[in-house]
Amino acid sequence: MVSVDGLYPAIEMAGISPDLILKYIAKQVEYHTDHPAPIEYERGESMKVLKVIVEKHPDGYVAYPLGLKGVVIAEGDTYEEALAEVKSAIQFHVESFGNDAFENDDIMETFVAEVAV
Repeated sequence: MVSVDGLYPAIEMAGISPDLILKYIAKQVEYHTDHPAPIEYERGESMKVLKVIVEKHPDGYVAYPLGLKGVVIAEGDTYEEALAEVKSAIQFHVESFGNDAFENDDIMETFVAEVAV
């Protein structure tokens, strides 16, 4: 069992059980294993892999790729629908603009962070 003691003092001070945190993390890992990203699509003879951000909102999901020039965005009522729609939008964007649609450098990693303002 992984211990979270001392790692999240604010969570511990709020009285949230470390076991509950571990169960939540396990559910997230299970969910994202069943809903894989990144999206692959054909570009000539090779496949290009793009990272896609999928945001959950009260009224559905919004998805957009990283590493493309221009604006490509899609939405859906479900995670799967948003991902399918953004894949279609990416394919159309690449068909329209060719290799010029891509940023020059691939994105190595993507991080999500929070800042208070």
